[in-house]
Amino acid sequence: MAIQFPPINAGDPAPIDGESYLYLETQEEFVYSAELNAWSALGKSTGNAFAYYGSLLIKTPAPPANTGWIYSVADGASATDMHPSFVGLYNTYNVDQWSLIIYDGNSWSLVGTATGPWVRTVDGRIQPTIQTDSLDMVDGDYIITSLQDLP
Repeated sequence: MAIQFPPINAGDPAPIDGESYLYLETQEEFVYSAELNAWSALGKSTGNAFAYYGSLLIKTPAPPANTGWIYSVADGASATDMHPSFVGLYNTYNVDQWSLIIYDGNSWSLVGTATGPWVRTVDGRIQPTIQTDSLDMVDGDYIITSLQDLP
């Protein structure tokens, strides 16, 4: 049986360059090229694909997850302060706030840590990533709008 790519019915709009189409019977994904006026196979969709599923709190029980699901850690915790349901991380790694973690089907792994000198806390405060860094301005607050624009 041949795959019938969009447009399928009379009056359907023509495909747009870069539009993707998932053929449900085989779980194959295709992309349309206006230059070639053709659909090209991107690959087969599987249950093991990576996917970002938002943020979670690592001090609460781990959410039900499938292999390849990635989360951003909204609170952060020491190795012994996180919930024990984070098998692979609990009692092994400190997980900084806004680090990325991934589920491999059996356990959790640390993918990446937050980078940069600043981090936004769960309650919306901006603070230094390294807690021992000083933010004292000596002469009080510094108003950014008072600075000259860079050329």
